[in-house]
Amino acid sequence: MNDHRYRNYLFVLEVLESDIFSQPERDVLADAAEGLLLTRLPSSEEAGEIGVQVSAVLDDLVTTDRLRYATAVELRARIAECGPRRRGAASGLDPGALASGMIPRGPGYEQTA
Repeated sequence: MNDHRYRNYLFVLEVLESDIFSQPERDVLADAAEGLLLTRLPSSEEAGEIGVQVSAVLDDLVTTDRLRYATAVELRARIAECGPRRRGAASGLDPGALASGMIPRGPGYEQTA
C-alpha cells in the first residue's frame, strides 16, 4: 500500500457517505476499494471479480438515474486506483475496462465531461 492508493480509498469512502447509495451498494463498493487497497500483487482473476461487482452496482445507479455516467466512471477509476499497479497498466484493474462496456453506454447515458 502507498499514499496514492490510500488517498483514493479515503476519497471513495467519503463519496459513499452520500445518501444516493443504499447500504448494500455502499458495502459492495467499500469492500471493493478495501480489497484492492489490501492487495499486494495485482491478480487479474481477483481484479476481474471486483470489477464485475463494481460495474454491476454502478450500472444500476446510472440506469436508475441516481448517478451520472461521468461520475460512475470517475468513481470506478478511483476504486481501481486503490489497487496495486500492474506493469504497464495505470491501475490494478484493466485500464481498458472503462471503455469496454463494463458500464454500458445505453441511450440517454452519454458521457459528459
